[in-house]
Amino acid sequence: MYPRLSQKKLSSASLLLQKCSIHTSLNKPARVLCNAFMHHKLLSSADFVTQHAPTLKASNSSDLSTAYFLQDTFTELLSKEHGKTVYGWKIGCTSKAVQTMFKLTQPTIAPYFDLFENGAKLSKDQNVKRHGIEAEFAFQMINLDKVLLSNTKKTWTESDIVQCIESVHPVFEVIASRFLDESIVKIDVACLVADLFCSGGIVKGIYHTQQQQRGKQSSPEHWKFLEEMRVDLFVDDQLVKTGHGKDVLGSPINALVWFFNYLKNTNNGLQKIQQLNGKLISTGTCTGLTVLEKGQTAVARFGNNFGSVSVTFV
Repeated sequence: MYPRLSQKKLSSASLLLQKCSIHTSLNKPARVLCNAFMHHKLLSSADFVTQHAPTLKASNSSDLSTAYFLQDTFTELLSKEHGKTVYGWKIGCTSKAVQTMFKLTQPTIAPYFDLFENGAKLSKDQNVKRHGIEAEFAFQMINLDKVLLSNTKKTWTESDIVQCIESVHPVFEVIASRFLDESIVKIDVACLVADLFCSGGIVKGIYHTQQQQRGKQSSPEHWKFLEEMRVDLFVDDQLVKTGHGKDVLGSPINALVWFFNYLKNTNNGLQKIQQLNGKLISTGTCTGLTVLEKGQTAVARFGNNFGSVSVTFV
């Protein structure tokens, strides 16, 4: 006779079976996204859901667990079967306006697989859906295992996180999609999450101040200067947008704190964090999305000679 399981154990077993079932059902759509990523093929988001990922229909802005499971499966295929490297993670939807637009109550996260040098020239041919760029602060992390993973707190604080900052960099996030839809805002948010939320890589800019010294400052007060730092975005030498660090959840540091607390509660979250030593975490746009046409060059200048980043679409 088999032992009877408690209701709690039955619920846990049921949840585990449900997760396994979700993972199995997402293998096919993950391969479709992987094929599109590797071979620069564009998909219709509506057809993708209908033909390959019907479980995404159940997703909504308040429950994106299925979409994140698909993102994980997609990421795993790129890494294990195609040797793609996760260079870091991006935080998206860090402004209230964007969250409202997508009916979200918090930011989104995704890994990125391309890291470009400052001044990179990126193709904008018809098979690569590069929409444009976003000017952001990105943080290079160190000592995550010693400071965070050994910390048993339920919630990591700002004081915990800033101890792990090695340096801060001006970057462009390249906004690219595997979907052919002309407007990102018309794509279902679950599809966007599954598709790495339009992650097309990071262009790492240059800094002109002693960032290595700055990065080793472990006091939250030290990083307050980022809140008021101005970010000017130029396209072909014309100023088109201006933003500030405070446009990102009040401060890029706030976004970083949210990210690590959110990530640790995701599937294999602690393992993901362990792999982030030396990696760059971009914290969300200060200037919104700027569409670049073929032949245009964008330059973002951060603060008073703090740093800059540039990219050209060719």
